[in-house]
Amino acid sequence: MPLITEELVEQAVAVATPSILALLDIEGATWGPKFLKGGINAPGLEKDYCFEIDAAPNQKWAPDWKKPEFFEHVVSKKVAVCIRERASSSVIVAIKPWLLEKDEFLYAGGAYRDGITAALSGAKGWADEGGGNMIIDAIIALVQLKKDRLIADDKMEIE
Repeated sequence: MPLITEELVEQAVAVATPSILALLDIEGATWGPKFLKGGINAPGLEKDYCFEIDAAPNQKWAPDWKKPEFFEHVVSKKVAVCIRERASSSVIVAIKPWLLEKDEFLYAGGAYRDGITAALSGAKGWADEGGGNMIIDAIIALVQLKKDRLIADDKMEIE
């Protein structure tokens, strides 16, 4: 069994969510809705893990805001760029925009580190990417704790 599982990623999102919600409350972090779609790709996952964070479930959706499905589409593109280029989307957009392909976006918001991608869409790019980095930090911490438990149980071979 791989060290990163869907259950571990779900736990990482739960661990990071309070900080992401606090980030959304900071002036300038959002442009409209306090609503995020997210996607995670990591070694061991059979498919991208998708989720949403609704910081204001009773908010009135403004007519000029894109529908939530649009954010889901943007997240899938951010995840794809990060995986393909092995870099966070802010780096690609800022210094290597020629690497973007048809139907991809000039949005930051996809975090990448050591084979793990966590992308968010719905807030401003730096808030999206900051939240993605929080999730990656939580994934790494949880995997390290899992590894320590396996070592303590003398289970040295990954199954």
